[in-house]
Parts: sequence; C-alpha cells; structure tokens
Amino acid sequence: MKKIIALLISTMIVIVCLSTWAVADEFSLRSGIKFAMSEQEVRTVEKGNGNNVNPEEVASNADESIKKLQYSGVSIAGLDNCTLSFFFSKDGKLQEVGYYLGPNGSAPPSGTYEVMKETLINKYGEPTINATGSMLDLVPYGLADNLLLYQLLGGSLNDLCQWLVEYDDCVVLIDLYNFGLKTLKPYVEYRMYTKEEVQSVINNKTEQLENQENARNNDL
Repeated sequence: MKKIIALLISTMIVIVCLSTWAVADEFSLRSGIKFAMSEQEVRTVEKGNGNNVNPEEVASNADESIKKLQYSGVSIAGLDNCTLSFFFSKDGKLQEVGYYLGPNGSAPPSGTYEVMKETLINKYGEPTINATGSMLDLVPYGLADNLLLYQLLGGSLNDLCQWLVEYDDCVVLIDLYNFGLKTLKPYVEYRMYTKEEVQSVINNKTEQLENQENARNNDL
C-alpha cells in the first residue's frame, strides 16, 4: 500500500512539472500588460486599449501590502461590462491580473465558462487541474486569498481549471473558475511566480501528502 501511495505522489509531481507549457519568451496580456509593470505603466496601456474609465484604488488585504487597481464596465474577451483588476506588490510592481467576466448582478451568457476554458486550452494546452462541481474545499496551488471570506459570506466556487505555464524567467499560474456571492460568473486569474517558488510549493505539497499518509498508516 505504501508503495502504491508513493507511486501516486511521484506521478502527481511529474504530471505537475511536465504540464507546464512553454509558449513564449515573455508573458503579456491585453496589448502589452506585463508583470512587474508599475501602476502608471498599466494605466497608460489601458488608456491605449481605449479603457478611459477611472479605476478604483483599494487595498486588497488587511495590512494594505497589496494594492488593487480595479476597472468596472470593461470589455474583456468579447464580453461587455466586466471587471478588470490589477494587483500590485508593496514595491509597486504588478504581480497579478484578474478578469471577472460578466455584468454585476447578473449572469453572463450561457456557456461562457466552457468557451473561456476552450480558448485557454487552445492557447496554453491542457490544464494541470481540471475539476467540476463545488470546489470550495479544494486548495490547489493558487486561487484568491479571500475565498474563505466569500465562503463565510455565502459565496460559492464551482468548477476549476488551472495551468502552470513556464516562460524563460518565470512561471505563470492561471486559474479559471465559476465564482460569486449570488450569481456564478467565470473568473480568470493570472499570477507570476519564480521557478523556485513553484518548486517550493510542489515540495511542500509532497511533504504534506506524505505526512497525511503517515498519519493514516499510524492511526488506521
């Protein structure tokens, strides 16, 4: 039994490592948005994209170490009235981008999640994680840090696809999931990690799984 579990863990790690999809030398979104850009650089690119809406500036966590620049009523991926969020680190560099697809208070067109999933697969390859159903108890490599808060407020998270996309200088984590307090809408999230950070997460996950298996063997 131990050998089987060990083999499963090893297989999972290999799959995760090999599922990274090297597609280009440098990652960019929305006509030139790149990680590590400053807030002013992002504002300039968005203005060039025709997005002249004044963004809302908010702190996205309790200690205000991460700043969020949020645009409402934006057209994204062929959908109108979406919400576009840029997250900046304490030193002012872009580290995360999020798309909430669909108008506030109402559902997007039927099949939007499936269409976005297919587009991402065509661009980045098959996802590392591809799951359906209620996923609030699943904690993969990323996902927004405030999911627990939304759960306490009555929110829900359904369906999840996740990609680890390797570039020359970093790894980009892409999450696609249906998310919302009242109405489920697709959310697409892009985060940048160093290759060392990703390997550290994989190592920690491996250790966690091994500890859980040891606990089961000891207790059962």
